[in-house]
Amino acid sequence: MNQNRSTAHNLAYQACAYMSSLPTEKKPRIFLVEDQPLTLAGIKMALGDLGRYEIVGEANNGVDAVASVLLTRPDVVIMDVVIPGMDGIEASARIKHHLPDTRIIMFTSFGTSEVVTAALSIGAEGYLLKNRSIDQITNAIDTVMRGNISIDPAVADRLVRDNQTNTKTENNLSPVELQILKFIRDGMDNKQIADSLGTSEDAVAAAVRGLLRSYSKLHPMRQVLGEAVQEAIAPVTKTLHVGQMFENKYRIDKQLGVGGAGKVYAAEHVMMARPVALKLMHRNLLSDPIVMQSFRKEAMSIACLDHENIIRLYDFGISSQQEPYLIMELFEGENLRDILTKQHHLTPAEFCAIFSQICKALSAAHSHNIIHCDIKPSNILVRNRDGVLEAKLVDFGLAKSTEVDKKMTDSKTSEGTVSGTAPYMSPEQCTGQVLDERTDIYSLGCVMFEALTGERVFSGKSAMEIFTQHAYDKAPTLAERAPQLNFPEQLENCISNMLKKTPGERIKTAAMVDELISAVAPPMPQQNGAVDPLR
Repeated sequence: MNQNRSTAHNLAYQACAYMSSLPTEKKPRIFLVEDQPLTLAGIKMALGDLGRYEIVGEANNGVDAVASVLLTRPDVVIMDVVIPGMDGIEASARIKHHLPDTRIIMFTSFGTSEVVTAALSIGAEGYLLKNRSIDQITNAIDTVMRGNISIDPAVADRLVRDNQTNTKTENNLSPVELQILKFIRDGMDNKQIADSLGTSEDAVAAAVRGLLRSYSKLHPMRQVLGEAVQEAIAPVTKTLHVGQMFENKYRIDKQLGVGGAGKVYAAEHVMMARPVALKLMHRNLLSDPIVMQSFRKEAMSIACLDHENIIRLYDFGISSQQEPYLIMELFEGENLRDILTKQHHLTPAEFCAIFSQICKALSAAHSHNIIHCDIKPSNILVRNRDGVLEAKLVDFGLAKSTEVDKKMTDSKTSEGTVSGTAPYMSPEQCTGQVLDERTDIYSLGCVMFEALTGERVFSGKSAMEIFTQHAYDKAPTLAERAPQLNFPEQLENCISNMLKKTPGERIKTAAMVDELISAVAPPMPQQNGAVDPLR
């Protein structure tokens, strides 16, 4: 009896030891992206109270979401579609490029077919409307964690109705695909659908993926955002016409350009007879705190600068039509991006004439503790005045200022925030580190490299691929990228030192760069006794 009891005890002890050695069930790690504080807090509290999930992070804009998700590597990202900085679909595409195993559930108020197609075609595993209960949210999480696709019943209903109203027979979904969508519309899960069709859950999951691929081909995404989202956040700035008065002071002469943030016009202050540039931003940007902060920073940054190579600011404010605007010095020239598109690269004389002035502009900005943070060819304007090249640095929308930022409750660029233009961003920008003036030195080096060789330092299929190259790959030399051109050794060394990965190893100031390129500057070419810059 005692021997049997001892054996039983040993077996029980071994069983307990075995069970304790087994890995405990891991909670799915969830990252939340939502720009509405109440919605974000509600989801976070509800999921946290369940105890089934681990909330590993949150973000209220697309740029921060990408940077944080790449660091935390969650199992599931619940992603809003319309968020500031970078829309949720673009953010999801970037996340999927580097973390293909991370599941993404689009969580939004938009249930139109265009938006669904845009979201699911970039690899999102789920699409859920915001008015759903916490049980429906958890069901979507559990579904994608099992490797299946989760589609909101209302979204499935919209896809069914779209298919039924499509008059082109060759563009319709198959009867089986249509029936599966109807089952999803009626609230059936994969097991119930499989039972109804007499097949397996895996077969149903594969069929769902197939019908989504079919639907994406039938309804291609026009841009990153679906058309419905584009309409919802479409610019509403009116077009100003030649001769029209703006704010009873400025007469419009012509439109100079249009971009994602607004339009730029050549105008004249009629009382002062002074030509100006009017930068009129879309009024819907007033509701975007990130964009409005950028607008105020640009105005406050330029306002304290008075340099011949920086576009001067005369006025800024909000118009009577609720449109943010800037009134700036009118400088009618070409931007360096357009120049390089036409002639591939600059001559040494053109290069030195332009970048000596840009170095002086950066030196002036840095002396006021202002970091530009978005040095790129399109932000450099050039014109030929009486045979002399004049260059100006523009667009301080991402500028960081120690003094200005303190007034606006920020310090310098916050750690973990990614901003800039991918081909010209410093390694510290790409990895969300705190920035100082040396980030502009690196970006300027990228632009100078392209201006000399006609090729970018790094290129890739996506912004995230370029981020990785900036952060970890050694920059090529001028000779490696353009062996057919003969570059002075001093210039080669200058660019190489500007493109060092570690800020402490770079050339320290823009003034030092100016000295180096001025030392190798050849005379401008003469043609019939006159200077002929920019062919």
